Amino acid sequence: MKYLRDKKIQLTLVLLLAVGLVVVANNYQTSQLGTNVVGNKILPQGTAITLDKVKTPIAAAAEVPAVDLDLGQKNLNTKQILAKSDIVITGPHNNRLQKDFAISLVDVGEGNYQLQMQPKNNHFDPGKYQVTAKIATPQGIREITQDFSWGVLAINTNKSIYLPNEQADLQLAVLDEQGNMVCNSEVVLEITNPQGVTQRLFTKDGSILVNQECQLKEVTQKPDYEAFYRVAGPGIYQMNLTAKTANGEYTIKDFFQVKATVPFEVERITATRIYPEEPYPVTIKIKANQNFIGQIKENVPRVFKLKSISSDGQTQIVGEDKEIIWPAQLEKGQEVELTYIYKAPSISPEFYLLGPLQFLADDGSLLFAEARRWQIASDAIAHDLATTSTGLNASSCSFSHTVTGSNTILFVGIASNAASQKYPTLVTYNSVAMTSVATSTNGGLTVNLFYLVAPTGGANTVSVTLSGTANAVICGASSYTGVDQTTPLGTAATATGTSVTPSVNVTSATNELVVDVMAATVISTPSADASQTSRYATFVSAGSKSTGSGSSDEAGASSVTMSWSISSAPWAIIGVPMKPAITNTTPTITDIIDSPDPACSGCSITFKFDWNDADAGDLIKAKLCKTNSLTNQNCDGGFWASSSVFTVDDPEYLTYLTTAADEGDIDWYGFVCDDGGACSSATSSTSTITALGSSGIRLRSGTFKINLDDLDNIAVVGMALPWLWFKRRKI
Repeated sequence: MKYLRDKKIQLTLVLLLAVGLVVVANNYQTSQLGTNVVGNKILPQGTAITLDKVKTPIAAAAEVPAVDLDLGQKNLNTKQILAKSDIVITGPHNNRLQKDFAISLVDVGEGNYQLQMQPKNNHFDPGKYQVTAKIATPQGIREITQDFSWGVLAINTNKSIYLPNEQADLQLAVLDEQGNMVCNSEVVLEITNPQGVTQRLFTKDGSILVNQECQLKEVTQKPDYEAFYRVAGPGIYQMNLTAKTANGEYTIKDFFQVKATVPFEVERITATRIYPEEPYPVTIKIKANQNFIGQIKENVPRVFKLKSISSDGQTQIVGEDKEIIWPAQLEKGQEVELTYIYKAPSISPEFYLLGPLQFLADDGSLLFAEARRWQIASDAIAHDLATTSTGLNASSCSFSHTVTGSNTILFVGIASNAASQKYPTLVTYNSVAMTSVATSTNGGLTVNLFYLVAPTGGANTVSVTLSGTANAVICGASSYTGVDQTTPLGTAATATGTSVTPSVNVTSATNELVVDVMAATVISTPSADASQTSRYATFVSAGSKSTGSGSSDEAGASSVTMSWSISSAPWAIIGVPMKPAITNTTPTITDIIDSPDPACSGCSITFKFDWNDADAGDLIKAKLCKTNSLTNQNCDGGFWASSSVFTVDDPEYLTYLTTAADEGDIDWYGFVCDDGGACSSATSSTSTITALGSSGIRLRSGTFKINLDDLDNIAVVGMALPWLWFKRRKI
């Protein structure tokens, strides 16, 4: 273990903004370990409170969403009521999620109850939710429908309990409903100390900074937004966090604590917003203020792959969690660091929870735990930049577009309107030809969509050449990061019509992102549906051939409808899903050592597999095959030994018990296969199995005197080991 050097205190906050949601402001806050705070009192039960007359509450990421119910009768049998009730939870992608929740009805006293929805794992989709319930009360069926937003505003504190006069480094990130970073939100944080003194921090006056790393889709520990706050004396500090955007204002309340003393000071250093194609390190700094012997335990989502766990830390699966357990013996005043690396699944938007870090005595009793959990926002496929160019009586367009990030894709939409259709004959970016996705036409109105995987980074020229001169031309470029570079797109869909609502249905999937381009014969700017994020929209006035065009995107689902609003006119539209980047590096074998070799017939051979995998936290199975052939991670010609479960153990050990049929040389081929489906090439060798000859001895029950020179060739058969003894005989 390493000793702490940096004593700077950090607070981290993550904001997720669901555009167009109603704001909730109340005097209830929820900590991430399951306590409510009213005023300066901490109450049991961790839940987001739904107050009277509130239609769309906002639940913080680490809260347990709940709906308040006045059932008018005390001491009801809540388990019986719940068993007879029908409850449906609909998630951000209109998918039913009740199977992913542990749903409970909690008696909070005086005839009041809460319908609580606890996720069964440590991750969930941020965004809009709806719970529809038919509650079987003694008075009859009570029907409720409650909308709420989960994870749309959240606060992390890197040090869950502060000591007086410490300085806090405040870190913020802002995401929209599609999981994309928002770097231009006006953020206000109000912190009220136990004496009632409030300090306000703002982006508009620079007390909250917006860092340039907000735009990066790569590993960075630098927060998107940053500010500082110095705590004062002990007590509960109330936080009121507000994010203001062009679509509205969103608020959530939370709190942190300051204590005069704590048995252990714990500070976390890791990212609050991740790009899930990359592994991320976690550093936990600990200062012991008392002697401690026992275990330190960390909880992470089961779907995380872990690697490089420090200080003899071991992992185990417990329900939907993975636990990292470190054996610890700390002296008062000792400072240590615990570290590990995780890789999250390629899913976005998604929210994950780490911790709380727990200190357990040797008898398993809990001595101390962090007061809250660490929250991680996953940001995969994300919009990078959009630029446009328009023209009257034009046969081409040319403009500059800048691409940044990794795993990128560039789309160029071309809308043209003329007496007869004018098609693009060549579309390039930085002089590299782009590929057509689809074409949609309606009379002389034509809309085309082109794409290019891994376009050159930086500012380069988009050039479009048409088959002839069009009355109106609109070209728009839009780039994205986090897209699969091998199979970037799904199946495109097109539609045409004459109406006020151009639309197209696109077959997609969760974790994908659907992009569209639309054109219409209108003399106004079209508007994307509220469920979509508009990337550009403009129009060109050209008399009867006036044209409006735009592009937008929306989170994927089994079926996604992309739609726009216009004045009634002919229109054409294209939609296509983008697939998220999924990287999986093939594991390799460093060495396989068999021991003993030679081995006697009836003896066990242990095979030690040393392996590597560039993907942090990949789990592997070791395979010892009889032939150099593997299909779907199974040995084609049979196997000598195989791991029973996926493991992070390195090295991994396999054992084979030889038989008389193996006497002589046996050929073996070792493989390691990861949980992403990739298998190494074979490492092969031969093990020698010795037959028991003149000097070999087989022992059954009885008493024997044996020359020690023969001991290497002894095979014990039967259960008479208690009577086996050896006597040294001099030669």
